[in-house]
Amino acid sequence: MTDVVRQEPWWSLLLRGIFIIILGVVAFVWPGITIAVLIIFFGAFVLVDGIFAVVVSVSQRRTIPQWGLMLAGGIAGIVVGILVFIAPLVAGLVLVYLIAAWLVVTGIIRIVTAIRARGETAMGLSLTLGIVSLCFGIAIFFIPLAMLLATLWIIAAFAVIIGIFLIVDSIRVHKLTKATS
Repeated sequence: MTDVVRQEPWWSLLLRGIFIIILGVVAFVWPGITIAVLIIFFGAFVLVDGIFAVVVSVSQRRTIPQWGLMLAGGIAGIVVGILVFIAPLVAGLVLVYLIAAWLVVTGIIRIVTAIRARGETAMGLSLTLGIVSLCFGIAIFFIPLAMLLATLWIIAAFAVIIGIFLIVDSIRVHKLTKATS
């Protein structure tokens, strides 16, 4: 079995992809109430994503060479998710910056992981996902709060794009898993 297949279970990628696409669609369809919905979905997504990353990194630490980076990203996601639920009003004010920071951190982790694993796996999708995350995170830092609607649309577009990438990756990993079984 290749390291790509052992990297993360296909169903985890699929569930994360579906959840983040829902986040993006909600942001496009209901921009007036998106702030409240986005706070809840973002907190839940980052928390669940962090839990998945921690569980996968710990359970697969013998097979994933970069398990420590995945664990660090998962812990960061859990912390940010809990903070969003503890102080939702404050989180509403700084949500744009929390999302930007999370995108920058996960983007860097994905880029580093892809580069370190380049000899072991195909790094294209992971590297692309990392670069997209990093670029969106940096762009969000520079969008003023007065442009909140534009920020929401960027987040929504990013969510849909990343969701599609995750679903496509889940299909690829599922096929590889079936082929190597």
